[in-house]
Amino acid sequence: MGIRLTPRERLEVFGSTRLEDRADRAERRWGGTAQWAQRQQRTSGYTRQDWLQLRTEQASIHQRLLNAMNDGMPAASPAVMDLAEEHRQHIDRWFHDCGYSTHCELAEVYRANERLGRNYDDMAPGLSQYIHDAIIANCERAADGQDRPATQHTPL
Repeated sequence: MGIRLTPRERLEVFGSTRLEDRADRAERRWGGTAQWAQRQQRTSGYTRQDWLQLRTEQASIHQRLLNAMNDGMPAASPAVMDLAEEHRQHIDRWFHDCGYSTHCELAEVYRANERLGRNYDDMAPGLSQYIHDAIIANCERAADGQDRPATQHTPL
């Protein structure tokens, strides 16, 4: 998997999750893609602190999307599309290049792949559909050249 953490660090970062099982499934699905190779290359150099920061950012994005859904904000509202943009930039920064077309493909995977969608729906039923819709709306906004998302991050 290329994760260079001690067993104790892995437990701290990932809990009791058997990463090997997840990695095997992911490699079967994505193994031949450029994104997979780039993800492997990037994450192989991450330290415990990098992983903790990545996971904290990821949890924050997911929680804010959940809050928006629970607050009844439409997935295509500018604030929610900004969260979808933050999600895209997070993937682009930490894992692999993630342009808008790649992000739209991931949105479809979230809805079509039981396990990935279930990760979101375990947080709240319907969250995978909501995130999908927010990503698609954000991609359409970018394609239309509408107002740029408010969220901007610098790469590592």
